[in-house]
Amino acid sequence: MQKGFKIAARLLAILFIVFISLFALDAFEQGHPFWQNLLGFLIHLVPSYILIIITFFAWRWPSIGGWFFWLLALIYLYFFTPVFSWVAFLTIPGSLFLIGLLFLLPKFLPKNKNL
Repeated sequence: MQKGFKIAARLLAILFIVFISLFALDAFEQGHPFWQNLLGFLIHLVPSYILIIITFFAWRWPSIGGWFFWLLALIYLYFFTPVFSWVAFLTIPGSLFLIGLLFLLPKFLPKNKNL
């Protein structure tokens, strides 16, 4: 059971990084030089870089990673909740809370060696 939570947390973290990275594609605009578009794209990927670093730590130390995912969700709620709708609320911080929970849950579950 604990291994399932670990695999689910890692998979959801990777899928969430891919989802957030898709928003960086809006940096490409017609009429601008390629290098300017590429620089804008790399800058738009900064949230993805942060998520990759946190996922790296969560892979090695699930408790630390789980708390960092929750911290990111709280930071998002603090800065962006008044602006967005409930769909954005469920999509971004809700996903971060779920991923953090999946990383933290095995620590609090009893270890059952019979399964």
